[in-house]
Amino acid sequence: MAHRFNSFKETVLRVDRNNKAGLPYRIEINKFADGKLVELCRPKVPIREFVKRMHYSDSVIFGRAGDILFKKDPEGHQLKSPNQSA
Repeated sequence: MAHRFNSFKETVLRVDRNNKAGLPYRIEINKFADGKLVELCRPKVPIREFVKRMHYSDSVIFGRAGDILFKKDPEGHQLKSPNQSA
């Protein structure tokens, strides 16, 4: 609770400074001013674990916009997509 209060206090002070600066716009406090939005968007798993869980492939996918993408296998053969005739 104390962590969120400090974050909320910093946000209120920043909003107050911004609004007193005479800029052509004003900002206001919303329900995420305590930093809860950042907590909600943060990955639930630590980033190193998240990256370790990602699946990588040695093959390269290439193509142009509008074209069917082709996958090149390690032996250098070009694999056709299921949409193409043999």
